[in-house]
Amino acid sequence: MNKLLVLFGRPGCGKTTLIEKFVKHNSAYRYLDVYTFVRDLKDQTGLVGEDMIIKAYERVYQDLNKAIDSVIFESGTKHPEYNLKQLAFLSDRFKISLIFCHQDIEICRQRCLERQAKNLENKYVKPRTLEIRLKRPYPDIHQRLASEFNLPCHHLDMSMPFEDRINFLNNL
Repeated sequence: MNKLLVLFGRPGCGKTTLIEKFVKHNSAYRYLDVYTFVRDLKDQTGLVGEDMIIKAYERVYQDLNKAIDSVIFESGTKHPEYNLKQLAFLSDRFKISLIFCHQDIEICRQRCLERQAKNLENKYVKPRTLEIRLKRPYPDIHQRLASEFNLPCHHLDMSMPFEDRINFLNNL
């Protein structure tokens, strides 16, 4: 049975960097990021409405339903009820491991602001929106839902040395 590793975490906690390095050395995994689906749905002003974000998640799960290989999926902290329910539906197709990535909120904030200042990504987020995203309750709701849906979850301290984080993923 193929694996599905799902990394949840606040923006700026290091999910993307970790996944990119992991996939580079684990060719059996395909990288799937919800943001690539969200980005395709932006309107002329560069904004994505809430209804479009749900559409992006729907497309992610359609893609996962068709997957024939192991996948490492990056998600944020939004819509935990929807995401965990959809992941539960996939548990007959994949050996699922949920990974709750933890990083100090101040470090997350600083990384996001630095990325935006350097224009390293096309992921500009208004300061007010960033603050809302950083202050979302996490991981309590995700953890409760994972338990309700009988999905195995793990906690990953994103301040650990990078190699330790890679080894953590390798051992799932």
